[in-house]
Amino acid sequence: MIDEYFNTSAFTLNALGTFGDSPRNPIRNPVYFDVDAGLQRMFPIGERFRLEFRVEEFNATNHVNFNQPGNNVSAASTFGKITSAGDPRILQLVGRLEF
Repeated sequence: MIDEYFNTSAFTLNALGTFGDSPRNPIRNPVYFDVDAGLQRMFPIGERFRLEFRVEEFNATNHVNFNQPGNNVSAASTFGKITSAGDPRILQLVGRLEF
């Protein structure tokens, strides 16, 4: 958990009945980096059958991708905090028989 992703003291609630002076979408998400990979191989079995074996890997570098920080000024408990992250490395094995 990241307690302060950006300077939260730079933001305040505007006065009742007025517009704020913040530009549109001033808060940006953390950088997202992802590498996916896959390998496959076909094995012939006789003349009519083939066995396909495949390995797929998502987030191959196991890089931590943080989710969006809380962006509601009214919610002081989560404003500016990142409380979760994306999926870790995932491996998937596939076997398929074609006939």
